[in-house]
Amino acid sequence: MSYALYSQGRLLDGADEQRAPAAAAAVFKVSEDRARAVLLSGKRRKITAHAPRDRRQKLCDHLRRGGVGVAGVAGEGPPAGGQPV
Repeated sequence: MSYALYSQGRLLDGADEQRAPAAAAAVFKVSEDRARAVLLSGKRRKITAHAPRDRRQKLCDHLRRGGVGVAGVAGEGPPAGGQPV
């Protein structure tokens, strides 16, 4: 089964606004500005699709430790045009 990972468009309560985008930028190998634009957009956005459960869980744990609001969804079909980070 595959899993998708979504940004909630916000930081977790008490998160550092500098640390969270840096954590996401390191994981997804994008600029901090790009990560910040997705993470702080105020909108839910798919950031990975079709990841195996163990990989999705590792990403989710890493991003949450960095203060990023994320959620995983199981059993999704092919992506419907969402842009990954």
